[in-house]
Amino acid sequence: MMELGHWFPYIPPHTGPLREMERSKAREVSDDMIAMRDDRIGELTRLLEYNGIKITLDETGVRLAAEWIKREVEEDPSNLGEPRPYWAAITFDLYIFMNEVLRSINPGLKWGFYTGRKTSLVYQHPVLINLMRTKQGGPLEYFVFLQGFTRAHAAGIGYREELIWYAFQRARELIDQ
Repeated sequence: MMELGHWFPYIPPHTGPLREMERSKAREVSDDMIAMRDDRIGELTRLLEYNGIKITLDETGVRLAAEWIKREVEEDPSNLGEPRPYWAAITFDLYIFMNEVLRSINPGLKWGFYTGRKTSLVYQHPVLINLMRTKQGGPLEYFVFLQGFTRAHAAGIGYREELIWYAFQRARELIDQ
């Protein structure tokens, strides 16, 4: 069983779905998330180290973190089919970590506040804004690789290392284009 050690979750200045917040509050949360990214990576690193996994800010670190999630995610006994509530916060930390690994590969990638289509899964979320459009200019909604984990726990116990790795590799292909 995973141990949380001294890990603590990100606590946003406003709560609720970012897509549904008034824009000024959503932007404040998004800006705060972006500003806290080094702290969140530090928290994820400490959490994994507490559980015997040493990660670095590179593709190997992503693979190790993904394998760890696959092995450790736990079902919430009070809400069968869903992970324990802290997994949403842990996957947010992993989302930040993975994006920062992509930025280390391509320093031209920039964080931003997405205000494109309101139907987008990442509407009013922090994203690597350069990757939100393909060369044809269409929205790249697929590329919220861990957003699905952080906003919809539908995967529950089905968090899969392969899915996380596939999403990361797809993102890597996009920045290599």
